[in-house]
Amino acid sequence: MPSEDRLTGLWLVLAGLGMLLVLRLLSQPGLIPQPTPPPGFPSGIPIVSPLSCLAPILALGAVGMILVGLKRLLFP
Repeated sequence: MPSEDRLTGLWLVLAGLGMLLVLRLLSQPGLIPQPTPPPGFPSGIPIVSPLSCLAPILALGAVGMILVGLKRLLFP
C-alpha cells in the first residue's frame, strides 16, 4: 500500500536525521573526553579517537537512510 510506504519513508528520514543529530552532539568537544597523549608526544598533533574513525561511516549510513526514506516518501 502506498500509505505504508510513505510512513516507512517518513520513519527512515526521521531516523536518519536523529542519527545525524546524535553524531553532531557526540562530535562536540567536551562531551567525550579525549585520550591523554603519551609522555613525550608533541602537543600540536591531535590524537585519533574511535569516534573520529566511525563518524564518516555513521554519517554515510544516516544520509543513506534519509535518501531511501525520501524516495519512499515521494515516490511510493
